[in-house]
Amino acid sequence: MADIQPDKRPNPALSHVARALLLRLVSGERVPLPEPGMDELVGLGLAHKNAILGVYTASDFRHAELTYTERAYDDVIDALRRAGQMAHLVREFETLPSAAGGGFEVMSVHQDVTVQTTKALDGATTIVRAAHPLTRRQEILERSIVHDLESLERGIERQTIYLESARLRAEERAYAAKFSAAGGQVRTALLPFERMIIVDDRVAFISDHAGDPDKKPGIKITHPSLVAFLVRVFHQQWENATPWMGEAPAVPAGVTTPRTRRMLDRMVEGVPLKSIAKELDVSLSTVHADLKRIYSVLVIKSQMALGAWWLSDASAAERAQDPGQGEPDLPE
Repeated sequence: MADIQPDKRPNPALSHVARALLLRLVSGERVPLPEPGMDELVGLGLAHKNAILGVYTASDFRHAELTYTERAYDDVIDALRRAGQMAHLVREFETLPSAAGGGFEVMSVHQDVTVQTTKALDGATTIVRAAHPLTRRQEILERSIVHDLESLERGIERQTIYLESARLRAEERAYAAKFSAAGGQVRTALLPFERMIIVDDRVAFISDHAGDPDKKPGIKITHPSLVAFLVRVFHQQWENATPWMGEAPAVPAGVTTPRTRRMLDRMVEGVPLKSIAKELDVSLSTVHADLKRIYSVLVIKSQMALGAWWLSDASAAERAQDPGQGEPDLPE
């Protein structure tokens, strides 16, 4: 039977056979041949073959412990090194366009978009850029703020663009205030701007305008050149947006008149401006002049933002006024 080489490293939990054999060696017995269990003992350094006597004897236990521990540490270091190499390899090839999709993945239903976006956001390491040209519901904001604050705590830079009308909604103001206080950056912009989420400037998610709009489809993009293009588009949108930390717009009292209150009521009902002008017995240019004056006071630039303000808590005092009272309207 060939001699046992001490390059094996079995588990330190000895079998019954090896334990019994070790007790014999510790008691001073010299074993001339590698009996069952000897491979475990030699592998752990608890026994060795005496080169002079040609028999197996017990080793110094303290030396065996130090040797085994040193080898175990070497194994751990080697495993960590190989794990790091694997992670680097995956990150390198994740950014390359796939042979099948060319750096695109079309997701036909919103659930798939949510799963893929959440996975990418959870793995973010440097920056997340997001543009939301749609009103975000309160339940979505409440879920998002938890994840967003956690990513800020991890040191992830966050840039988010909202609609200008978000300044007039209490839910989005509360979100922006918490987000900004934690170090996030928020800006608001007028339409149009594209909806997108870009993670670490290496993967982007955009709406799929060719898909079924009811299913809210999306596209995941990993092609480096296309992601770089979307980063550039986001940067242009960001530069044209206005910084916001969740503060409510300062609106002076008496911004509306009986006529403009009636006009705003009809606007949010979806009545065209031309029909409103006829109903109020004024010219269309007068309606536009009234709108321009309110835009200037509220520092907004769109009918959508104006409608959002009129339906928000920010205009409650104005809506509460009797349409027949208040400051007189300007003549045509």
